Formats: sequence, structure tokens, C-alpha cells
Amino acid sequence: MLAALVGAGWVATRRAVLETLRAEPGYRAEAVAFHTTGWNLVGLAVLVGSAVTVSGVAVGVVESLMTRRRTLAALSAAGTPRRVLWRATLLETALPLAPALLLAAGSGLALVAPFVLHGMRSSLALMEPALLTGGLLAAALLATAAGLPLLRRTVHPAQLRHE
Repeated sequence: MLAALVGAGWVATRRAVLETLRAEPGYRAEAVAFHTTGWNLVGLAVLVGSAVTVSGVAVGVVESLMTRRRTLAALSAAGTPRRVLWRATLLETALPLAPALLLAAGSGLALVAPFVLHGMRSSLALMEPALLTGGLLAAALLATAAGLPLLRRTVHPAQLRHE
């Protein structure tokens, strides 16, 4: 959520500031290149933070599967198809995360709205945060899907034994 909050605000502000600089009468390519480099470095920090967050989602999914292995094995032994368990695990991540990401991205845009509305020359300043939010959700779902092969071992009937 923090990546969506900061990322949406960063993307919209970057677009608005660079468009404003290019629209100025004394437009100099060197000045815009200087500001573009600075904005790109901030974007790199947001990207690294997002990567750390997505890897945390993957670790959380693996931990969740290991914690519930006896329950999942009982569901599998009762006849629940493995595909249903996979979909349930994906939905377990997507359903709470999608509205939270939308709210965080909307909050990030609301924080930078005065800058964006003043410098906005095109609708791309609003489309890029939407793409970023969708990308974060897709990355979280991919991280969840990366933990799903563990589900095959987790639903083995041997997990039903009491330790």
C-alpha cells in the first residue's frame, strides 16, 4: 500500500513537473535532463521498495501455507480439488489487496493534486498511476503464484498426522 501511495504520487508529480518545464518559454534541454535524472532516481527507490514488498508477500504466502498445512491436507483428503485451493489462495491475496491499493493510490493522487492539476497538460498524468497500481497488484499475485507449488506438498495426506 505504501508503494502505491508513494508511487502514484511520484508518477503523477513527475509527469506534471516535466511537462511544465518543457512548456516554459526558456526551455533548456540540460535543465530538464537534470530534473529527469533526479526524478528517475526517486523512481528507482520506489521500484526497490516495491520489490522488497512483493518479496514479503511471497514469504507471507509460504508462511500461510505452512501454518495451514494440516487444514489444507484435510480439505484435499475430503475431495477438494487442488485448483480450488489454488484459486482460494490467490483470492486470499487479491480480495483485500485490490481495494487497499486503490485507496492508497487515490490518497497518493489526492496528496499531490495541487501540483498535478496545475502542471497537467495531458491525461497521462492520471493514467500512469492507474498502470502502476495495476502493476503492483499483478506483481503481488505473481508472488502469490510463486508460492503455489508448495501447495502440492502441503496437501499430501501425510500432513494429516498429529505430531
